[in-house]
Amino acid sequence: MSAFILSGQYRGGTRLKRSRLTSIAAAALVIGTTLAPSAFAAQTSSYTDVTATTPGYSAILDLSNKGIMHGYSDGTFRPTDSISRGQFLAYYMLAVEGVTGVKPGANAQYYKDIAPGNWDFNYVGAAYENNWINPYWVGIFTGGNFNENYQASYGDIASFFVKSMEVAGKVTLPAGVTPLSYAYSIGLFQGTPYTPTTTAKWVTRGDAAIILENILSYTNGTLLPQGATVTVSGGTTMAPNSNEQLSVNVMAGSSTVTLPSSAMVTYAFASGSATTGFFGQQMGGTTNFIPTAPGTYTIVATVDGVQSAPFTVNVFGAPAGVTLNAANTSVPANGQSQDAITAKVVDANGNVVTSFNGTATITDSLGRLLANSASTPTATLTGVQFQSGVATINLVAPATLGSDTITVSNVTTGTTFVNNANNQPVSAQLTVSIVPQTATSIKVFASSSTLSNNAVTADQVSAQVLDQAGFPMLYNNYPVTFSVSGPGTLGYNVAEYVGNGTTGSVASTQVSSEQGQGGTIVVTASAPGLTAGSADIKSVTVGAPVALQLVPAVSGGTTFTASSGSTQLDVNVIDSNGNPTALPAGDAISATITQSGVAATGLTVSSDVNGVLTLSGTSVGTYVVTVSDSLGYLKSATADVTITNGTVANASFVTGNVYLPYGNSGVTLSAQVTDSAGNPVTQANVPVEFTVTGTVTSGVTLNNQAGIVTAYTNNQGIASVHFDAPSVAFNSATTAYTVDIVNVGGTALSMPVTDTVYETFDSVAQLNATLQDVMPGSQDLGQTAYAVAGDHVNLTVTGISQFGTPVSGGSVTITLPAGFTTQTTSGPGYSVSGSTVTATLSASGSVVVPLIAETQGYATVTAVDSQLATPITATAAMSIAQGTEAGAAVFMNGSAVTSGVVVSANTPIAFTVQAVDAGGNPVNAAVNTTVQLSDMLGTVAGNGQFRLAVNGANLAGNQVEIPQGQSSVTVYYVNSTAGTYNLSASAVNATSVVLPSSTSVGANNTVSVTGYVYTGTGSAATTLSNADVWVSTPTGTISANGVTGSGVTVVTSASGAFTFSYTAPATAASTTITAKAQNPSGSDVPSTMTVN
Repeated sequence: MSAFILSGQYRGGTRLKRSRLTSIAAAALVIGTTLAPSAFAAQTSSYTDVTATTPGYSAILDLSNKGIMHGYSDGTFRPTDSISRGQFLAYYMLAVEGVTGVKPGANAQYYKDIAPGNWDFNYVGAAYENNWINPYWVGIFTGGNFNENYQASYGDIASFFVKSMEVAGKVTLPAGVTPLSYAYSIGLFQGTPYTPTTTAKWVTRGDAAIILENILSYTNGTLLPQGATVTVSGGTTMAPNSNEQLSVNVMAGSSTVTLPSSAMVTYAFASGSATTGFFGQQMGGTTNFIPTAPGTYTIVATVDGVQSAPFTVNVFGAPAGVTLNAANTSVPANGQSQDAITAKVVDANGNVVTSFNGTATITDSLGRLLANSASTPTATLTGVQFQSGVATINLVAPATLGSDTITVSNVTTGTTFVNNANNQPVSAQLTVSIVPQTATSIKVFASSSTLSNNAVTADQVSAQVLDQAGFPMLYNNYPVTFSVSGPGTLGYNVAEYVGNGTTGSVASTQVSSEQGQGGTIVVTASAPGLTAGSADIKSVTVGAPVALQLVPAVSGGTTFTASSGSTQLDVNVIDSNGNPTALPAGDAISATITQSGVAATGLTVSSDVNGVLTLSGTSVGTYVVTVSDSLGYLKSATADVTITNGTVANASFVTGNVYLPYGNSGVTLSAQVTDSAGNPVTQANVPVEFTVTGTVTSGVTLNNQAGIVTAYTNNQGIASVHFDAPSVAFNSATTAYTVDIVNVGGTALSMPVTDTVYETFDSVAQLNATLQDVMPGSQDLGQTAYAVAGDHVNLTVTGISQFGTPVSGGSVTITLPAGFTTQTTSGPGYSVSGSTVTATLSASGSVVVPLIAETQGYATVTAVDSQLATPITATAAMSIAQGTEAGAAVFMNGSAVTSGVVVSANTPIAFTVQAVDAGGNPVNAAVNTTVQLSDMLGTVAGNGQFRLAVNGANLAGNQVEIPQGQSSVTVYYVNSTAGTYNLSASAVNATSVVLPSSTSVGANNTVSVTGYVYTGTGSAATTLSNADVWVSTPTGTISANGVTGSGVTVVTSASGAFTFSYTAPATAASTTITAKAQNPSGSDVPSTMTVN
């Protein structure tokens, strides 16, 4: 796609040199009298001169994709090139067409230099005719020159915008405010160099894109305030093809701007060596960034033209190296201080591979390595676990000078070594210097935190001289001077600290309280050149013991991991002021442990020595430890102790043994990683190796792979694989497959964790059948044992396997009793022949057959699965009650007449005209019911007579009335001609159906039809709600209520209306649709319509 070619510059009011518009054709831009939208077609490939850090990047691409702006035929956009007044007006008109309704098109020439045939004739003419050009704002007067090739200024753009938006009713320019000031104040120029105090006057193509994007944001109501800033936040490290959610934050001054849902937010990325990636979402306050290659990515977000500072994300590649670092490269030779040693697995660019959770071996030349949960240093640590690419251990300083070399090697995941670019196993070394101790400070501590103010009891106060790491000096002697303040006295003021090569060296003194004086005694120890230390002792009056107290005895407090195993609590006896005192004579202390109010076994007291409880356990949870005394003198004390899970050491299957039914393509197996005590560990990216063992059939796979397959845990610590096996043969024997977990977190398990998948023929072991009334408005709606005649009833048949799972595909034969008929002759998964329904169980293991309850009484439906050698049967029964009057029927000898009656010439025969319900069951007439009688001889009228007595008068109009409360009347039929006649009766005030006379529909097309049901005759007729209507057609299909077939039952609404759809067959032809209010007597008059 080519763009306009500008060959000059406009500076200081100088007119741009104008390139002939005819030359544009040579640049392959096809333009007619109107600049066609195709000329602004979307730029589908990236411009070679536009990157993520180019000002206006997102606006350029967005407007190009919308067909508003475009680039040059050489693949460039040239964002720093100038843009002419005519070009901007054309772009602007296209951008705001949806708001202004103005399109290119002119009725006359208004400017000397814009003649018909000029490329922008229709744009400029449309702007003029719609009053977009205020001559006093832009200096363009009718009959003069438009100066289309002048470089567009911010003033031109502001004038076009304000005037066009005034006309559109979107803007009202305040009195005394210029269009330029107004446009700037609403943020139209944010993202561009323009400010009221700068000399920036002319607009580049990149500036124009930013301004047009701001205008689009203004018109949808989301333009940010002037001066707003945008920042991007999110994770800064990730793996290729992973998903990182990024968010934008917009500030206006010190206030956060809440982005409306319609705000225009775009994201762009660039990278040095990394060139691939994409955004899972292009708009909104958040987006999902998915890089597909490692490297350093720079991401820029743009909100309504405001561009953020670059945000950097490091995407790590495959493991290619290991680094080793120490928190301190030198440690004092004190035998105690610990230095954190950190190993990191990195990619070729030095980025930490946070998905790596393998192991390594770390060795130490002085044998001073300490694992995190260990207490004794060692020379070699194997199986050091990496978590998210990082492993940390400690180096315990030796007591002798020298240097220590630490080496990391054997970096593996499972059995695979991490190799460098030369395909050699990676390793790294680190040297830590062991330097002399330097005395720096004094630590003071008292044997007790309180002292009874009886002038008799004394407390020992000790001082230790500490080195630069805070540990006792092992050698040299230091004179220590003690001093005291507060209500206490010292036994002696000077003592000597003697470094004897152990950590227990101290300089000591005694301190006593003053009689009856309370307060804080402060003992300070000092020595030349060292930082002094002090200890506080409370001088108190100790009372009688009243309570027990539990306090942590170790630095870990009351929380420990299941792998570390224990913690300690001090049990103190205190007086009413909280001062320590002695346990009463003959008393003893015991501890109990509960969880959620009941005795617990997950935490136990492993020892109780000198008032120190040692608590241990491996079951994760929070426990309550309670201590009480045996005599009951003291108030008991409680403390919460929490055991947390340890590091990943094992796994357990979540799914358990699985039965894979016949025809099933596979199953997902999931395993939870655990610590050494079996507690779940919620850690992501832990590798777990699965394999199928034993006799493995060809085609058995995990994640479509044979052999050992590695899966990584999610944030809940669960790793999953998909097991697939070839489908077993129908009715075949069971095959068992063993799936093992053999490695967790890079460490092989000494005993595999096992799960079993049983693949078996899944036959029907149990058949269930249920009936349920589904008739809206029925008194029995929802009932499974009762229904009223005429109600709709659903029969559901379900097949259950021997494993308790639904079985699909089974064939079932259903036998219907006289009390039920089907609503349709076929439906999803079933077909009907007489009273037999043949059905196939669906994927959910069931089939639903819609029925109509008819004959009063107890009706039983039988379903049989005859597919197996021993058929399985299920039955469902329902009591059908008499319904309300719905019509009339002819009865003889107590039964409804359904076939012809033999009549001798001039010999009257008796029959009964019976009021019936919707199921054809005899009922008492609810009102005086007029019944129309008729006779047919084959397909023609019989022309016989109906009488109330053998020799009585003929009934006028062949009508008879059943009195209210009476169920029937006796009528005689006589005919002068012998024959077999079909006698029928229909209640005149029962039902009648009205359909449109005709409709038209094309082949394979569908048309919706609405009809009505009435009760009564003439002016007394009223619509009938909740009535069943049978709609049928000989060709095509009828659809209603989710059922499709050649005939469907539809129920009328409250207004008496019923609606159905007719779908024509593939071959177009005229047909008929018949609708009849359902009445087993067949006496209701149907309605027929023609479909062309």
